[in-house]
Parts: sequence; C-alpha cells; structure tokens
Amino acid sequence: MSVRLSTESDLKEEEKGNNDIKDKKLYRFINDYKLSQSIYFQLTAMYLTLDDLSTKSIDELDGLYLSLNLSSIEENKLKNAINTYFKKEPNHYYILGDMKLSKQIQKKLLNNKINITPSLQYLIDNCIKMVFIGPTNVGKTSIITRFINNEYNPSNLDKTIENTFSHTFKISDLPPLMIEILDTGGSDDLQALRQQWVKDQDIIMIVYDITNKNSFEELNYFVDIVDNHARMCKLKLLIGNKVDMDDEENREISLSDAHKFARKNGMFFIEVSSKTEYNLSVMMYSLICEINNKNIHHIKYGIINIKRKSI
Repeated sequence: MSVRLSTESDLKEEEKGNNDIKDKKLYRFINDYKLSQSIYFQLTAMYLTLDDLSTKSIDELDGLYLSLNLSSIEENKLKNAINTYFKKEPNHYYILGDMKLSKQIQKKLLNNKINITPSLQYLIDNCIKMVFIGPTNVGKTSIITRFINNEYNPSNLDKTIENTFSHTFKISDLPPLMIEILDTGGSDDLQALRQQWVKDQDIIMIVYDITNKNSFEELNYFVDIVDNHARMCKLKLLIGNKVDMDDEENREISLSDAHKFARKNGMFFIEVSSKTEYNLSVMMYSLICEINNKNIHHIKYGIINIKRKSI
C-alpha cells in the first residue's frame, strides 16, 4: 500500500473548522490511509487511541473489528492499514479444524507463521493423507525419514506412538501434491488408537520385516483394522522392509508368500529398504500416479511397475 503521510501543516489545515478532533495521531492515521471518518469517531467513543491499537494482538484486533459498525470493505481497509502501519503479522486465512490437514500440521503452520497463499491453499485442499501401520520394529519410521529427509539413522529413533509429517511431492507431468504422513507405533497397547489412525486416511501402508516371520504373521490383525475402520481408504499397499538383508540366512518371508497375501487382501505390494533407499522412489511415484489416475500399475516380482495408459 502506497501512502502519503500527512505533514504538520496538512493536519493543522484539516483541523480548522473541525472541533471534534480529540486524538490527533489517530486522526492523522485515518486520514493517511483514507479510512472512513466514522472509524475515527467509533474508536474515540470507545476511548481507544492509536497507541492502544499498537499494543493489541491479532486476536484482540479481530474482536475489535467485530465490535465496529463497518461494511466489509471498510473493515478490510482498516485491517490492511493497521497491519501495514504497525507491521503486524497478517491474519492466516484458515481456522484450525477447517482444513483436511491434521491439527498437528496446522499448528506447525501457525507456529511458523506461514501465510496461506492460493497455491498453498490448493495443496491443502487436495492433500493426500497416508498412514503407516504394522508391527513394532519393522522400520516404519525409517522408511518415512528416508523418504522425507533422505536420512537413515535407526540408532536415533525413539519408540513411536504417533507422529505426523507433511511433504510436497512433484512429478513433472502432474500438479504438485501435498502428502500428510502419519507414523504410528506397533506395540500391542496401542490397539484402541489404531482404529482412529486409519479412519480418515486415503492410503494405508502396512509394513512388515522380511527377516521376521512373526511380523508377517501379525499382518492379518492390521488388515482387519483397515477393513473395518478405514472408511476413506482409496489404496492399500503391503510393504516388505529390510530387503537389504535379503539372503538365505536372513530372509524368513518369501516374495511369493507376501505377493499372495497382498493379492488375497486387495493390496499392492512392494519390497523396499529404508537403509539403501531401494524402491522407495518407485513406491512413492507409483502411489502418486495411481491417486491421480494417470497410470495402470502391474505388480511383478514384488516390484510395482508402471505402464502408461495409451493416449
């Protein structure tokens, strides 16, 4: 906003013939930003000075705007004037709970004072929600941190109960997509939470450890949770992690057994390694393409392969 600030001589000229000016600083502010004179009279009737406005928080100012008798145009002009004059942070254009994003991610936006631009609003409105579930110690958190931060340091991973991440994914021929990833714990005492975790998710990732037969045998329990409570689920993926340890001595779950289990339960299937990053990019690329209805996926030998639709 380009504003010409009044000079002392300007103010004196305007004060001539106007005996109602009680707060010269406030009057000058109203004049400089070409605001309605009714705003000046309403504020002075409330015994508010320009200095009072400078000390008010964004929330307090929002309450003030509601108490003034202003048109929407006048209210917006006053907001812009106050934000510009006092260099206050602009209001965020959303309210907690109104977005598809989890409250944890929304609070991060608020705490970091991220302004919601139209392009960011588009990402939020079209956000894909994804949850990783599975037994304990199968590497769910390692997969997520490798994908988001390209880091692998399992010694620094604490026991997970619940954690949420957001990541913007860009594929050359598709619009950008924001993914909200929910990381969950696998211990037995979290059974009640799992029903809530899967309830509103678009994509369900069920993870097991190819070197741990017990983790594979527990999968039926997690599939039942998904089938009974994942009402918004569009896609399910079975993930065999720790393929970097694939040898005759370590592998306890064959590729064919896992593949059969996935097909029986209507899931895509892939084997990955969070340690070496093997197949992680293929996995995420496939999911993004599938959710955008751009590709047909064929599962072969445990790897999601992509074939373009003919145009």
